[in-house]
Amino acid sequence: MRPEPFHPGCAVPAGSAGPGGKRPARLSMAALALGVLAACGLLTPDRALRASELPAGQRECPGGAAGEVLQRVNRERRRAGAAPLVAEARLGALARGRASGIAGRRRLSHAGWQGALRVAGVTADTLGENVAVGQSSARAVVATWLASRGHRANLLARDFRRSGVGCVVDAHGRRWWAQIFAGR
Repeated sequence: MRPEPFHPGCAVPAGSAGPGGKRPARLSMAALALGVLAACGLLTPDRALRASELPAGQRECPGGAAGEVLQRVNRERRRAGAAPLVAEARLGALARGRASGIAGRRRLSHAGWQGALRVAGVTADTLGENVAVGQSSARAVVATWLASRGHRANLLARDFRRSGVGCVVDAHGRRWWAQIFAGR
């Protein structure tokens, strides 16, 4: 059995259990709400993408910061002998929505990200997420992720093929970052 890229709360093979084969005992409220909306037909993949529109008090990070993150990540992947990640617009829109959501709650969390991807119709053999807050640039956020064992594992995981990056600035000027990874 080959090892899967896994960082608790960050990357889990799609449809699988968490560490030690255990399934989470509780669903997060966000995942539960998304599931109910999807089951009722109120949240389709198109609506999930439109839900990433930024609320009042938030704006997108300036200067193409999200694109620069992917360039920097791909540079590190090449150094590690891994294939570059391909930017996927749908994953980018979801990452932007994810960054906006955690900024709106003013709490860095991995809760609910898998449910949001499933509702949006994202399918992959492996999924992952990195989030961060406070870094002022693409360079700084990639350096932060590279310094963290679990986040670095996501950045360099050979199972991941596609990615999307989102960055928003909150009303206080803090940047919130999210990068979503998907395999085949």
